[in-house]
Amino acid sequence: MANARTLARIAARIKERAAYAIEFEVSDPRATFITITKVEVSGDLSTATIFYSVLGTDGDKSKV
Repeated sequence: MANARTLARIAARIKERAAYAIEFEVSDPRATFITITKVEVSGDLSTATIFYSVLGTDGDKSKV
């Protein structure tokens, strides 16, 4: 099991990379106004959960 500092550092890096990918690498016009809010990494580093929010109407949110 990784220590808390390592988990936080890896979660921050995943958050940065996911935000970069959405902004510059995804060419889908529906992927707009998405904000990565939080990343949780499991203790054994096998999985990560990415939380996000979408700005816009309910119709815009359902498209994303």
